[in-house]
Amino acid sequence: VSDPHIMFSAIGDVDWDEVVLQASQFEADIKIVDQLTKLCLTRSGGGGNWWESYNALWHMAAFHTSCDAFEKDGRKGFLFTFGDEEVPSDLNATRLKKIYKRDDEIVASNTQLLELLEEKYHVFHIIIEQGNHMRYHPKEVIKQWQELLGQNALMCSDYKKLSEIIVSAMQVMAGNDAAD
Repeated sequence: VSDPHIMFSAIGDVDWDEVVLQASQFEADIKIVDQLTKLCLTRSGGGGNWWESYNALWHMAAFHTSCDAFEKDGRKGFLFTFGDEEVPSDLNATRLKKIYKRDDEIVASNTQLLELLEEKYHVFHIIIEQGNHMRYHPKEVIKQWQELLGQNALMCSDYKKLSEIIVSAMQVMAGNDAAD
């Protein structure tokens, strides 16, 4: 990937965690490391709802990011979330207020957010099979993500291979054969 601009994010559970969404700036150099070290990991263990707020990142990306590749060159960016839990419930006004600390956010369903995002991003979710929730509820997790994202719901049986899966997905979107 030439001239990558990378943003990191940490996602919690909007219903159970104090810190729901954190994100760095888009960076093209080593500055990203400093921002990455400032993300706090809460270790809350999740709530009782069987999902994390992956859609909080979708909302932020849809309404609060600028994708230079798309705006300058017409190339879509890439948005990857990963986790072991099911598709989150739609964000509502109460949840959005908790995330952004204000009342003026646009309420949109998961489907609406993904439709907006797909204009300027290739959206993927990588299901981490080694996660606790996935171990006990694999059918539900896989079914929900595949219904929502189709072939862009990817499986990861070894979290140490996560970077390889991300690069492979980007290569396929660039036209390389998936079998390769």
